[in-house]
Amino acid sequence: MGDYAVAEGSSTSAIARASHAEGESNTVTISGLSGHAEGCLNTVSGNSGHAEGYNTVAEGNYSHSQNRFTQALGISSHAEGEGTMAFAQAEHVSGTYNVLEIGQSADEKSYAVVVGNGTNSGARSNAHTLD
Repeated sequence: MGDYAVAEGSSTSAIARASHAEGESNTVTISGLSGHAEGCLNTVSGNSGHAEGYNTVAEGNYSHSQNRFTQALGISSHAEGEGTMAFAQAEHVSGTYNVLEIGQSADEKSYAVVVGNGTNSGARSNAHTLD
């Protein structure tokens, strides 16, 4: 457990300094300084990231992932809903199973806001995007 860290519940790990993991099988990795994971099967690996719900990932620094099967991978990104993924910096994604923007370079413009309306990870689609 990291310095000043708190882990509570079943099979939780707060490895990073000043991190907090609560619930069941949540992890704040060594790179998740001041991260917070709550719920079940959530992972924080970005500094000051927050993952909550079920099987969510907050990988980008200052990112927030919530609800079910979501991933916030970009710096300051936010993913919510089910199966959504936010890759770009400061991108907000909500809804269900959005179209992924994998492979864009840092210089390419991405959406600021995405509302996904896909039905599963093999049938991703967007209802709305905003540049």
